[in-house]
Amino acid sequence: MPLHCPACGKTNDAETSPTCARCGCDLGMLQAIRACAAWHLASAAEQMQRRDWHEAIVHAERSWHLRKSAAAARMAFLALAAMGDTRNATAWHAISGDLSLPS
Repeated sequence: MPLHCPACGKTNDAETSPTCARCGCDLGMLQAIRACAAWHLASAAEQMQRRDWHEAIVHAERSWHLRKSAAAARMAFLALAAMGDTRNATAWHAISGDLSLPS
């Protein structure tokens, strides 16, 4: 998965090396943050399957705060819609549609 270096902007292959190929910047913390966001997103999906909407939204929001992804916003939307919170669900739906970032 590509990872952009915060120091020089080069796109690096996160699975190949924990450092930027151009400037040598340590990308390990960014990789860890991304992995944590993915874990929370997977946990949200698991909680959705268990119909534990509250825990699903907790994990979806944690994933969102770590990495602003459309997938996290969609998961938050689904959990809130399942809880019947249409006002907040609508807000997350708008966020997920407005994102130009990859999920």
